[in-house]
Amino acid sequence: MSAGEVSELRAQARPELAGRLHFDSTPAIRRDIARTIPSYAGIEHLARERDQFQYGGPHLCWVWTFATPDGKAHFSPARLPQVEVPEGWFLAATRRGRQFNSMIQGSRDTLTGAARDAVLVSAADAARLGLASGDPVRVANDLGALPGRALVAPVWPGTLQLHWPEAEVLIDRNRRAEAGVPDYNAVVRLERAYEPAGV
Repeated sequence: MSAGEVSELRAQARPELAGRLHFDSTPAIRRDIARTIPSYAGIEHLARERDQFQYGGPHLCWVWTFATPDGKAHFSPARLPQVEVPEGWFLAATRRGRQFNSMIQGSRDTLTGAARDAVLVSAADAARLGLASGDPVRVANDLGALPGRALVAPVWPGTLQLHWPEAEVLIDRNRRAEAGVPDYNAVVRLERAYEPAGV
């Protein structure tokens, strides 16, 4: 979807805001981000595939002074939360591959070659469920459901990996990790999905 199409969609959804926010191109959006969020300065220079920048400069936290007696950052171990996974369910983690916040998301993960609808599952779990790579599956919990295709991969048994943002429908927005950031993991069911005959 182009920047013009996004503007048109926004104008139809919120006509009262149509005159207040308009961008003719994706570079125009990036220029506005750099203007309004100084720590994102550099995003306006992204022009070609594989261009990149680090918000806050090339070295994040370089020469920072922290509110500690010696001014240095200090780290301590965090307790991992206990996650109850019912028998037969999975702990699903979301993955980005090479797609990060401001990058274009391609139809395939360039690190693994997996399609965006891939549900990465261990060989042991796939065998237990009678699944092979390419089989249609459905990942679901009380929040939503995600259709996809199984991809047997080297992931830990009892876990799945799903691409972001597709897996957002399964994420509890109210659940936060100890640091206050969203918990991008979910407890889910995995089942075979059946396609109509002839598909």
